[in-house]
Amino acid sequence: WGLFPTPHRRPSLQDSTSRLVPSKQSFAMAYRYQGNSNLELVDALEEDRLFREPRIRSALLMVPRGNFVPPAHAHEAHVDRPLHIPEFGFNISAPHMYAIALTNLDLGPGQSFLDVGSGCGHMTALAGMIVGSKGSALGIDISETGIKFASHRVKELAPKGVALQNVHFEQRNVFLRDLKDRRWDRIHCGASCGHKYKHLLYELLNPGGVIITPIGAHLVKGIKDQFGFTSETKLMNVRYGELQHPTHGEILENERLIAMQIKLPQPQLSQDYSQLFNNQFLSDVVFQVENNSLYAHKAILVSRCEYFSAMYHAGMKDAESASIAVTDYSFRVFKELLRFIYTDKCEIDTIQLAGDLIPAAEYYRIDRLKQICAHTLAQAVNVENSCQILEIACIYQSPPLKKVAFHFILSEYEKVSRTKGFRQLKKECLREVLDVAMHRMEA
Repeated sequence: WGLFPTPHRRPSLQDSTSRLVPSKQSFAMAYRYQGNSNLELVDALEEDRLFREPRIRSALLMVPRGNFVPPAHAHEAHVDRPLHIPEFGFNISAPHMYAIALTNLDLGPGQSFLDVGSGCGHMTALAGMIVGSKGSALGIDISETGIKFASHRVKELAPKGVALQNVHFEQRNVFLRDLKDRRWDRIHCGASCGHKYKHLLYELLNPGGVIITPIGAHLVKGIKDQFGFTSETKLMNVRYGELQHPTHGEILENERLIAMQIKLPQPQLSQDYSQLFNNQFLSDVVFQVENNSLYAHKAILVSRCEYFSAMYHAGMKDAESASIAVTDYSFRVFKELLRFIYTDKCEIDTIQLAGDLIPAAEYYRIDRLKQICAHTLAQAVNVENSCQILEIACIYQSPPLKKVAFHFILSEYEKVSRTKGFRQLKKECLREVLDVAMHRMEA
């Protein structure tokens, strides 16, 4: 249960019922914010500069704390203090502790994340939102009840447009050897680890990785460099419950299972096909895009893409040609589309590229690529681009992305309504926004 020093803050919320509630703890360092909604809670955390990254704010809004608080404690969901949930066998850390951890972890798209002592699953879900579809977030806990609760709460987010398919939970003790021998880029620990055992946590960290964990009475940021050497920085004084160590019997059973493991080589099919991408060897068709050539193989195009399958089976004009001109899409967009056909992967490094790829994926009927682009946009939604993303969702028929955009626009309406994107929003999209707003008010 973390305690954080009270920063100087100036009142900015109009609701007079929103207030700072002084802690009764003798430490005189903790503060507690009490509001009426998740938005007010997130605004207060941002005002106190507990985070600055837009992606953290977006995650906190899209994955609200209230979704991970049991019904009996729902009235405390928007209070900045830890919650003791004895009936489920876990505690829920104060929201400011998650904000501090997320900031210091420096999470980004594509990273692997481990949440030790995941409890209700909120921190795991927040990290999963930030690392995106190319990344992964795993929560582990010794409580079977907690694992079931967390898994269920993450699934409940899907109908709201937040499908965290990269988030998973496992019941196990972190001090037992992982049967899959995995390592992670970022690790968060929700319970205190003794100095004697902290090396076991560092062993789970990839080179260049970061871990945030309580060690004794301090919250510590640990970094492992590329050579495996570690360094630590004490962030603040905290008070957490301790990690539970496995029994002698559990250790013996774990070692028995490891001894029986037959390790299979990693699949090579995707890697093998990737070597053929834009490879002139045995190529029987070349695409001309913006004065550049992209080499391909008809057999792969037909087997992986519905559009090309129809084109070659129907004997269309382009099917007889060894060179096909592509004029509707840029070289970068078509190259990434072709890369996906060959590897089932794509390198989407900008929001602009994700937006440009969606119409191409729609035209060539590659639904999985379209959904990857939609997921990328959903995780990057912010005040400036939310209206543009809404239009993309409407034009290319992505209901989940539309829900995400609607949710964000209505949550941040005061800011979004002042943007250029909102003023240029197409009438049909604006009408839908107002309809959704009216529906929520009536509900």
